[in-house]
Amino acid sequence: MIGLGWGRLSGQARVDELGRLFGSPRSRYLRLAENWLWTMPFVGYLLYQGAWPWGLGALLGATASAYWTHRTWSAWALPTPFGRYPFEFAVGVRQYLVVIVLLYALLLKGVQVGNGNLSAVAFGGLWVLVSGFYTTPEPLTYVWWHRHSARLFLGYKIGIAFGYSLLLTAPAMAVLLWQFGSAYAWALLGITGSGAFLLTLLLLGKYTAFPEPMGVPHFIWLALSIAFPPLLLVLWGVFYRRACANLETLL
Repeated sequence: MIGLGWGRLSGQARVDELGRLFGSPRSRYLRLAENWLWTMPFVGYLLYQGAWPWGLGALLGATASAYWTHRTWSAWALPTPFGRYPFEFAVGVRQYLVVIVLLYALLLKGVQVGNGNLSAVAFGGLWVLVSGFYTTPEPLTYVWWHRHSARLFLGYKIGIAFGYSLLLTAPAMAVLLWQFGSAYAWALLGITGSGAFLLTLLLLGKYTAFPEPMGVPHFIWLALSIAFPPLLLVLWGVFYRRACANLETLL
């Protein structure tokens, strides 16, 4: 309980604010006074119970904590090879790292037991996952940084999406080709092509509604198109035209 209070009083944001308001020496004295006031009821009770070593330790701890800042590490970001071109992969890989690890583990399990279908399902799951990275819109300023036309911007984003997707899925494909050979080559090629098409479709869909997230109608049309694949090409064209029209107002 005492330590929790010291931690809150020694939070980095709070300590920085006190320093700006009162300056370094006065803010230190203020922190000492706060910590002592917080600790004194506990010290008094400990002394009343005859546990004076614990009371003295609590008083020393309160004094020491005035010279310590509790720094939060929540802002620390897991290093990835996807940070050069934010936003989707840099965020998605960190957010779904556990899922990526599980899919790779499932793929390797399929290799271990000689079940190519299981490994192929895991490989397809990777493509579905990375396509889902493009359902979340980035901050508007990430688009304002670009000076491309809408068509060039979409081409730029699609190129990054393909490159990063292959970077994430290529090791899995290499393992499957090495283990199962040409028997699964066409299947893997089909999964890669389908995944790339889905990725492009979701990317275009995102920019039809940007800076707002895609709505329910987007996903209804996507589900209907998957149920009747010829509609996918029509939906691709619709999404592309609407994305260009929307981006022209932003770029």
